[in-house]
Amino acid sequence: MPQENKKRGRRMNKRKAEDEGSAIQQTSKRQKSNEDLNQQADFVPLQAQEESVDNAYPAAEKPFFGMLDAEEQEHFKQAYEQLDPTSFGDLEDPDTFLTNVWKDAEGKELKIAQSQSCSRLMERLIQLSTASQLKKLFQAFSGNFIHLVSHRFASHCCEALFLRAAPLVTEELIAPRLADGVNTKDTTALDEIYVSMENLFLHTLAEFEGSFGFLMTDSFASHALRVLLLVLSGEPTESASAKRLLQSKRKEGALMPGTGGTGGEAQEKTRTVPKAFGEKLEKVIADSIAGLDTDKLRALATHPQANPTLQLLLKLELTQFGKERAKDERSVIRTLLPDEPITAESGSATFINGIIYDSVGSHLVEQIVQHAPGKTFKSLYREFFKERLASFARNEVAGYVVCRLLERMSRDDLYDAHEVLLPTLPNLLERNRTMVIATLIERCAVRDIDTTALAAELDRSVQCQDGFDVKKFLKVERAQPDGHTRTSETPHDSVQSSNDMDEVAAFVRPTEPAKVHFNLLAQAMLRVPGPMCGLILDSLVQLDPPTLQQMAADSIVTRTMQAALTSKNASIIQKRKLIQLFYGHIGEMAVERSASHVVDCIWEGTHGLAFIRERIAEELAENEGTIRESSYGRSVWKNWKMDMYKRRRAEWIKQSKFKASNDGFQSFSEIDSNKKQDETGGAVGKTPLELARERHLNKKREKEKQEKKEKKGKEKEGATLLSAVKDSVIQFIRAADDDASSKSSGHGLQQSGQGPRTVLVEHHPPKKLQQLLNVDLPVEGQGKAGLLRTVEEVLHYSVNTWDQGFMDKLYSSITPVGLASDLLLSALNTNLHVYQVSPALTVIEKQTAKALATMFGFKGPFAGGVSQPGGSAANQSSIVVARNCLYPETKTKGYEGRSFVLFTSAHGHYSLEKAAQMFGFGSEAVKSVSVDERGCMKADELERMIEQAKRDGETPFYVNATAGTTVLGSYDPLEQISDVCRKHGLWMHVDGSWGGPVIFSEKQRHKLQGVEKADSIAICPHKMMAVPVTCSFLLGKDLRQFHKGMTLPAGYLFHSNDVDEGSGVANGHHDQSAVDTDHPHAHPNQEEDVKEFWDLADLTPQCGRRGDSLKLALSWIYYGTTGFGDMIDHAFSMAAYLASLVASNSNFTLVSDNPPPCLQVCFYFNGQEGVGHRNRNSKITEEITKRLIPRGFMIDYAPGDEGKFFRVVVNVQTRKETVEGLVKAIQEVGDGLDVKTLG
Repeated sequence: MPQENKKRGRRMNKRKAEDEGSAIQQTSKRQKSNEDLNQQADFVPLQAQEESVDNAYPAAEKPFFGMLDAEEQEHFKQAYEQLDPTSFGDLEDPDTFLTNVWKDAEGKELKIAQSQSCSRLMERLIQLSTASQLKKLFQAFSGNFIHLVSHRFASHCCEALFLRAAPLVTEELIAPRLADGVNTKDTTALDEIYVSMENLFLHTLAEFEGSFGFLMTDSFASHALRVLLLVLSGEPTESASAKRLLQSKRKEGALMPGTGGTGGEAQEKTRTVPKAFGEKLEKVIADSIAGLDTDKLRALATHPQANPTLQLLLKLELTQFGKERAKDERSVIRTLLPDEPITAESGSATFINGIIYDSVGSHLVEQIVQHAPGKTFKSLYREFFKERLASFARNEVAGYVVCRLLERMSRDDLYDAHEVLLPTLPNLLERNRTMVIATLIERCAVRDIDTTALAAELDRSVQCQDGFDVKKFLKVERAQPDGHTRTSETPHDSVQSSNDMDEVAAFVRPTEPAKVHFNLLAQAMLRVPGPMCGLILDSLVQLDPPTLQQMAADSIVTRTMQAALTSKNASIIQKRKLIQLFYGHIGEMAVERSASHVVDCIWEGTHGLAFIRERIAEELAENEGTIRESSYGRSVWKNWKMDMYKRRRAEWIKQSKFKASNDGFQSFSEIDSNKKQDETGGAVGKTPLELARERHLNKKREKEKQEKKEKKGKEKEGATLLSAVKDSVIQFIRAADDDASSKSSGHGLQQSGQGPRTVLVEHHPPKKLQQLLNVDLPVEGQGKAGLLRTVEEVLHYSVNTWDQGFMDKLYSSITPVGLASDLLLSALNTNLHVYQVSPALTVIEKQTAKALATMFGFKGPFAGGVSQPGGSAANQSSIVVARNCLYPETKTKGYEGRSFVLFTSAHGHYSLEKAAQMFGFGSEAVKSVSVDERGCMKADELERMIEQAKRDGETPFYVNATAGTTVLGSYDPLEQISDVCRKHGLWMHVDGSWGGPVIFSEKQRHKLQGVEKADSIAICPHKMMAVPVTCSFLLGKDLRQFHKGMTLPAGYLFHSNDVDEGSGVANGHHDQSAVDTDHPHAHPNQEEDVKEFWDLADLTPQCGRRGDSLKLALSWIYYGTTGFGDMIDHAFSMAAYLASLVASNSNFTLVSDNPPPCLQVCFYFNGQEGVGHRNRNSKITEEITKRLIPRGFMIDYAPGDEGKFFRVVVNVQTRKETVEGLVKAIQEVGDGLDVKTLG
């Protein structure tokens, strides 16, 4: 009977609150902490429903079945006490007693079920009943189940009935009458009407038809409905997942001794159910959501009672009827997530975002992640979860969803998640989010992903003076001299002063849940071989014995100690060291409640250590008296077979060795005995000849071993250095990835350094950096250590161009493909000057340059290009080619009095003027053509200046048109300029070093209209296309012109004379590539002979040439033309977005067009007016630029009409959050400036 002043769990508490008119606040195990609430800036809650979901299914009026009188209550109270598990087995005839109780309850079943004082008797009776008795109860409840399952007491009885009857359905499928306890030989019994348990369940479900919506949302009926769903599906009703979904009160227990029937173990397995159950289950699922559209069904996701049922419906629908069911528009999952495909902006993603932080709704997200079809899961993960995985992992509620995601990920996705979560481990530990870490470790082990980095990060995060602080990790409380553990008088939620906080933190007793979770994490680590397991084991063996004994006696930490002793990943040495620390205290531990289990585990831990086993047994024997007086000690004594040890020690030792797999173990006395036996047993020694042969063979083997070692020396050294440098480089790149998430705040992550440092750079003036980065070039080499030290320093003090905040120059970070291609080029280490020493790279360069030229419209048979060491070099080479082709005599005789002049935009690159100085033209020979308001060259002004130059006796020969100027990114009008050049017979060169790659974009290539009419083009893929520096090309419509303008005889290098151009024979072999298949009329002895140029240095000024074209080729192969186009389109969209942010902010003045013509966005902040405004604008720009660097942003500035303005260069990897953060940073820094002090 219920004890006085005791209520029956959550249901009673809720009913009491309802009776008092109080609102019920349902709680979940997942409670949001204050810190988590602050994280959820992007949390979008579901819209509140106008009406309560509960009101959508009004319950019918509940009937009253009467009350038991006082005498009946007293009678059933006595029966309840006799049915107690501890005394029921002692009854003389328990079956007869049970039959009599049922007889007394006959006709009163409904009253008993609804009685607060006697409903527990009904539950206990159900647990002990036979199949026939249960069927009678079904019949007694028949017609009233809808009322019983919604009653606060009777609902418990219904649940117990359904759970107890479920396995009997399976038994009846095998032997119908035997399951009912009927003797098949008794013909009288066989003639009775037989009602199967299957039919009783189906009849019960028929009562619920049309009421499933009410059952889902009712506080009590929802539990019974979930039990019925599990019964129909055949799913286990006692599994951990089922218990979470049932969320019912703790059951009375399994069947009692002597009652027979089916025990709880049968319910842990999947049950066989009739076909009718499957059909009924399908109908129940359909009826439960009938009439509910997407919005209404989603409202149930956060309903305390409906949510668990909704979870079960979704799970059973997809597991019982196949994932194909998700395609049905009427299915649960399709109603919840109707979007196809699911994108980050879709309603389905918004719904998930609205419940993932909810303590109730997040459970449904877990079920979706676990059971959704593969296509749906991948779409959800990549569009919604992937980018926010780290953020979700930090949240107390969403972290559980992350665990389910990790469990379902493919190996590649899991590796990516590993890389994302690795840097967040310290923060996760600080927030006690150990379940995410444990799941990540376990899944990495299953998917064969190296966990070394995880172990290293855990090691760094929990450090003490002696290394990994396992005591802190396991939340071991500090022991006092009196043997008690130290607890803090300070409540967990109190606020300490800053001076005392660190001291108090060391003594605050950890909350039990946190302690449990950290110990579960440690146990997960012990299950993973290698550094992960070693981290726990190695730190345990470093502890002092008193601490280990304290841990063994801790009811929570003892589980970790047991796992350490029994871990299959622990070495014999580690186990031996750990066990030896318990010597002298085994007797005390054996009689302690928790530590006794550790002693039991020492038996298994001594696998392979039989001598230690015997040492422990001796200590147990010494403490026999104390151990036998304790119930825990007696269990240890029995498990260690100490009675056998005391009476038949030899047999115990023999069994101990055998069970320890240590038959080969020998004591020192046995070794000495065997040694003497060898000496006296007449063993035959080796002859001198045999000894000589053995020495010769050993020398031969040693020599072969040494040769093999030397052979592998270089290979090993290279692999070691590469591996070490790779780790540093990956860490360098990873730091930038981690920093990216903070850029939206306008401030990058701060790092430790010699000054203000972010991931982007630790910036110092040249003199100071020279002191910090003192590269000593020693006489004696410092080997690997010196090299790696310098590598770390170089990385430390370099600008991290992988960082999102690097928007300073006309290039950006590279891609992983570029990194790999640069490594390959270094490994090849060849010079691309002649074909003989670099055949593969020569072919690749010719094919890549040809493909690039074709994109620009150079499609003739002689079109192509050649790589250059930069855009400036490409421009300079084009001037030489133009001069030598238009005026061939200058190649040998010089200018002969000519005054050559060339023309470029007033916004053109300075390399033209530098080239004029190098080639003897003089800088004044470069004529700057004025530009319009957009920064584009004026074609009519160009023609006027050419005509004027001719009148002045000068020789115009070359025009440089710019595709993407350095400051504004303007594109000159190529079509009009080409007309002018053709009219005057001038060479037209297009400097597309910066803006040329837009040729890959369908949306942007119109800016290059007319480019195919140029004679040569410069392009630098390392600028806009994220290819590693340097990668530049000079393209031409006719490579014969390049050869004519550049070639010089060098017989020691170029062997073109060895090729008979007339016969096409090279070194005695016919070279079919030298035949002009497009122009068969061409005479082979003429200058215009069609010929392939394979020694590429004959086309360029420099002789030393790196195979830079390989970097573009591999990136092109990896991304494709469309991939490059998508990257460039993204960059232009980011530039337009930044321009729109600037234009919409009154504190900024946009200089660039909106949208900008290229990837530069130019603007002023807080534009000044009045006297000296240009100087003040310049000072503001310079000062803000300087102050942005410690915030993790690096941008540039340029001179303008109103003073210096900002020039921000976005790139193909710039994120939307980055430009938002930049604007925010400029605003914050600018607002803090005192303009008057700037002058």
